[in-house]
Amino acid sequence: RMLVKRQVRKNLWAQGLARHTEAERFELGRRDLDAVAIFLGSKPYLLGDKPCGGDATLFAFLLGVMCPLFDSRLLDHAETLPNLVAYVQRMKAEFYPDY
Repeated sequence: RMLVKRQVRKNLWAQGLARHTEAERFELGRRDLDAVAIFLGSKPYLLGDKPCGGDATLFAFLLGVMCPLFDSRLLDHAETLPNLVAYVQRMKAEFYPDY
């Protein structure tokens, strides 16, 4: 168990995430969410009227951030971006109607 924890810490340090403070990690995530919200704008999908592969990736990431089971500042921020909230609802309705 300790070996796994040590390896996870080592991996997080190597890829850079663990080199930032909690406040810095939030700021990086907030900027990412804001950039996606700006890029998405009023379009239903990333590249317009039809979903693309990028939408599958974005949807997966947004589901992780916006999961109500995990209370976080990033979730709170994401919920202030109406077009991202609508995007997640739209993707759920279209591809996972029983979600």
